[in-house]
This record gives sequence, C-alpha cells and structure tokens, in this order.
Amino acid sequence: MMAAEDILTFHLQMLEKHIYNKGLLDAKKLITDRFEMMGIDLDLLITT
Repeated sequence: MMAAEDILTFHLQMLEKHIYNKGLLDAKKLITDRFEMMGIDLDLLITT
C-alpha cells in the first residue's frame, strides 16, 4: 500500500504545476466571460 501511495505522490508532484496553472487559466476564463456578459447587459441597459 505504501508503494502505491509513493507512486501517487510522485506523480502529483510532477503534475502539480500543470494542475495549478490549469486551475488559474480556467478561473481567468470564467471571470473574463462573466465580465463580458456583464458588459453586454450594461450596454443593453444604456441603449434602451
């Protein structure tokens, strides 16, 4: 059981930067998309 845990820990350490960066990129896209939608909503309010 300990060997499997060590293997998992090793792989997570190898991938942790990729996983962290992917999370940041996903959050950035989500926030950017939401702000774009808010901008469209505000534009609609201004022009009507």
